[in-house]
Amino acid sequence: MQLVRPLAELTGLTEAVPAAEEAARLARADLATATVTESTALAGVMGAHFARAGGAPEAVAEAIFESVLPRQAGDALPRTGAGTLVAVADRCKPLAAPRAPVLNTKCRASSSPPRTSRACFKRVKCAVDPAAV
Repeated sequence: MQLVRPLAELTGLTEAVPAAEEAARLARADLATATVTESTALAGVMGAHFARAGGAPEAVAEAIFESVLPRQAGDALPRTGAGTLVAVADRCKPLAAPRAPVLNTKCRASSSPPRTSRACFKRVKCAVDPAAV
Protein backbone atom coordinates (compact mmCIF):
# COMPACT_ATOMS: atom_id res chain seq x y z
CA MET A 1 0.00 0.00 0.00
CA GLN A 2 1.47 3.28 -1.11
CA LEU A 3 0.25 5.30 1.87
CA VAL A 4 2.08 3.32 4.57
CA ARG A 5 5.54 4.85 4.09
CA PRO A 6 4.39 8.51 3.88
CA LEU A 7 2.21 8.04 6.97
CA ALA A 8 5.12 6.44 8.82
CA GLU A 9 7.34 9.39 8.01
CA LEU A 10 4.68 11.84 9.19
CA THR A 11 4.03 9.98 12.43
CA GLY A 12 7.57 8.83 13.27
CA LEU A 13 6.63 5.15 12.99
CA THR A 14 9.31 4.36 10.42
CA GLU A 15 10.53 1.28 12.29
CA ALA A 16 7.13 -0.33 11.69
CA VAL A 17 7.22 0.13 7.88
CA PRO A 18 8.45 -3.37 6.86
CA ALA A 19 5.75 -5.17 8.89
CA ALA A 20 3.11 -2.60 7.90
CA GLU A 21 3.85 -2.90 4.18
CA GLU A 22 3.66 -6.70 4.31
CA ALA A 23 0.47 -6.55 6.40
CA ALA A 24 -1.09 -4.03 3.99
CA ARG A 25 -0.33 -6.37 1.10
CA LEU A 26 -2.05 -9.29 2.85
CA ALA A 27 -4.70 -7.51 4.93
CA ARG A 28 -7.77 -7.98 2.77
CA ALA A 29 -6.96 -11.45 1.43
CA ASP A 30 -9.23 -13.05 4.04
CA LEU A 31 -12.27 -11.31 2.50
CA ALA A 32 -12.18 -13.85 -0.34
CA THR A 33 -12.67 -16.81 2.01
CA ALA A 34 -15.99 -18.48 2.69
CA THR A 35 -15.46 -18.04 6.45
CA VAL A 36 -15.31 -14.25 6.25
CA THR A 37 -18.01 -14.09 3.58
CA GLU A 38 -20.37 -15.90 5.97
CA SER A 39 -19.35 -13.87 9.02
CA THR A 40 -17.83 -10.48 8.27
CA ALA A 41 -17.02 -10.03 11.97
CA LEU A 42 -14.14 -12.45 11.36
CA ALA A 43 -12.39 -10.07 8.94
CA GLY A 44 -8.92 -9.42 10.29
CA VAL A 45 -9.19 -12.31 12.76
CA MET A 46 -9.01 -14.90 10.00
CA GLY A 47 -6.43 -12.87 8.09
CA ALA A 48 -4.12 -12.95 11.11
CA HIS A 49 -4.73 -16.68 11.52
CA PHE A 50 -3.93 -17.36 7.85
CA ALA A 51 -0.80 -15.19 8.05
CA ARG A 52 0.49 -17.12 11.09
CA ALA A 53 -0.30 -20.44 9.38
CA GLY A 54 1.61 -19.24 6.33
CA GLY A 55 4.69 -18.39 8.36
CA ALA A 56 4.37 -14.61 8.49
CA PRO A 57 6.08 -12.86 11.41
CA GLU A 58 3.90 -12.17 14.44
CA ALA A 59 4.17 -8.40 13.86
CA VAL A 60 2.61 -8.85 10.40
CA ALA A 61 -0.18 -11.11 11.69
CA GLU A 62 -1.01 -8.67 14.49
CA ALA A 63 -1.05 -5.72 12.06
CA ILE A 64 -3.45 -7.63 9.79
CA PHE A 65 -5.82 -8.10 12.73
CA GLU A 66 -5.43 -4.48 13.84
CA SER A 67 -6.05 -3.18 10.30
CA VAL A 68 -9.82 -3.52 10.82
CA LEU A 69 -9.78 -1.71 14.18
CA PRO A 70 -11.79 0.17 15.28
CA ARG A 71 -14.75 -1.70 13.83
CA GLN A 72 -17.28 0.65 15.39
CA ALA A 73 -17.38 3.54 17.85
CA GLY A 74 -15.95 2.54 21.21
CA ASP A 75 -14.03 -0.44 19.80
CA ALA A 76 -10.39 -1.12 20.58
CA LEU A 77 -7.75 0.76 18.59
CA PRO A 78 -4.59 -0.65 17.03
CA ARG A 79 -1.85 -1.11 19.65
CA THR A 80 1.17 -1.53 17.40
CA GLY A 81 2.84 0.92 15.06
CA ALA A 82 2.38 -1.41 12.08
CA GLY A 83 -1.31 -1.95 12.90
CA THR A 84 -1.88 1.77 13.28
CA LEU A 85 -0.21 2.52 9.94
CA VAL A 86 -2.24 -0.09 8.06
CA ALA A 87 -5.53 0.92 9.71
CA VAL A 88 -5.05 4.63 9.01
CA ALA A 89 -3.73 4.04 5.47
CA ASP A 90 -6.65 1.78 4.64
CA ARG A 91 -9.12 4.42 5.76
CA CYS A 92 -7.33 7.22 3.92
CA LYS A 93 -7.65 5.51 0.53
CA PRO A 94 -11.30 6.48 -0.12
CA LEU A 95 -10.72 10.00 1.19
CA ALA A 96 -7.87 10.80 -1.16
CA ALA A 97 -8.45 12.10 -4.65
CA PRO A 98 -5.80 11.10 -7.18
CA ARG A 99 -2.64 13.13 -6.61
CA ALA A 100 -4.20 14.95 -3.63
CA PRO A 101 -2.33 15.16 -0.31
CA VAL A 102 -4.07 12.48 1.74
CA LEU A 103 -3.82 14.08 5.15
CA ASN A 104 -5.08 17.44 3.86
CA THR A 105 -8.31 15.94 2.55
CA LYS A 106 -11.35 17.55 4.17
CA CYS A 107 -13.92 15.37 5.91
CA ARG A 108 -17.42 16.83 5.93
CA ALA A 109 -20.35 14.74 7.07
CA SER A 110 -22.75 17.06 5.26
CA SER A 111 -21.19 16.37 1.85
CA SER A 112 -19.85 12.83 2.34
CA PRO A 113 -21.56 9.49 2.27
CA PRO A 114 -21.84 7.84 5.70
CA ARG A 115 -19.01 5.41 4.98
CA THR A 116 -16.61 8.26 4.24
CA SER A 117 -17.64 10.08 7.41
CA ARG A 118 -17.04 6.97 9.51
CA ALA A 119 -13.67 6.44 7.84
CA CYS A 120 -12.73 10.02 8.61
CA PHE A 121 -13.74 9.64 12.25
CA LYS A 122 -11.74 6.42 12.60
CA ARG A 123 -8.72 8.00 10.90
CA VAL A 124 -8.72 10.93 13.31
CA LYS A 125 -9.34 8.71 16.36
CA CYS A 126 -6.37 6.48 15.46
CA ALA A 127 -4.18 9.51 14.85
CA VAL A 128 -4.93 11.37 18.08
CA ASP A 129 -5.38 8.61 20.66
CA PRO A 130 -2.05 7.88 22.37
CA ALA A 131 -3.15 4.28 23.00
CA ALA A 132 -3.10 3.70 19.23
CA VAL A 133 0.69 3.69 19.12
